[in-house]
Amino acid sequence: MAGPELERGLIFMKFKKFCVLGLAALMLTVAVAAPASMIKAKASAPKKYDITLYKGNDKATGFVTKKVTIKNLTAYSIIKELKSYGAVSKKVKANSLEYVDKKLVLDLSKDFAKDVSSSGTAGEYVKVGSVVNTFIDAFKVDTLTITVDGKPWESGHNVYDGPLSKYAYSIDLYVGNANADGFETINAQIMNLTAYSIIKELKAAGAVAQNVKANSLEYVKGKLVLDLSKEFAEDVSSSGTAGEYIKVGSVVNTFIDAFDVDTLTITVDGQAWESGHCVYDGPLNKFN
Repeated sequence: MAGPELERGLIFMKFKKFCVLGLAALMLTVAVAAPASMIKAKASAPKKYDITLYKGNDKATGFVTKKVTIKNLTAYSIIKELKSYGAVSKKVKANSLEYVDKKLVLDLSKDFAKDVSSSGTAGEYVKVGSVVNTFIDAFKVDTLTITVDGKPWESGHNVYDGPLSKYAYSIDLYVGNANADGFETINAQIMNLTAYSIIKELKAAGAVAQNVKANSLEYVKGKLVLDLSKEFAEDVSSSGTAGEYIKVGSVVNTFIDAFDVDTLTITVDGQAWESGHCVYDGPLNKFN
């Protein structure tokens, strides 16, 4: 009897060893497979959206932007970010966002209209524009209609009863005509009403030399003062009397119209300057 019992014992021990090895192999397989399942889970994670927020700059003459990532592309999420960015009042609520006749319509609470109405013309432009530009970019549409509590609304300056296109400043650029004895105007759309943006457009239109730089633009004692780099004075001085009139006049007329002022003073690297024909040391009226 000892022989068979010993044999059965050996068989049992082999079976037990087999089970232990099998279990270990199974555990190793699970361990190896785990990273793949984790990768799959990560791949199916909820989508996130990168959007650009707009808000008015410090002088309400244009927009600054900031990129953020949001989990849900909804009116609530975007308005929340615009409030955090300081683009709209903290009290503003997003009621709804929908397509109506293939147009994007955003409905906001009355707090938006109240805030806009109390902001002045420039403030209104950048506050409404911040919302319009942000939503148009986020949803890749051409226009946005903003309603307030389900209805068209007015601010005291404007009536908002239809689709709004992306906000930009429309300005007239003055350039010399073919005979250099007068000016023609070219309409341009710029996102920021700044010296840099306007000089950039004037360079593109051929009104000023390509190497001219805009140093600054400010009000001094109620007068608009534009400071340009020395390249402007050098280019003007080499242009002859007629060329000088056109090149200086292009800048003066463009800035006077854009900022709705009566005069513009042009300085060069912070100082009065002369061309050889004229001394520029004070305000200039619009050129005829």
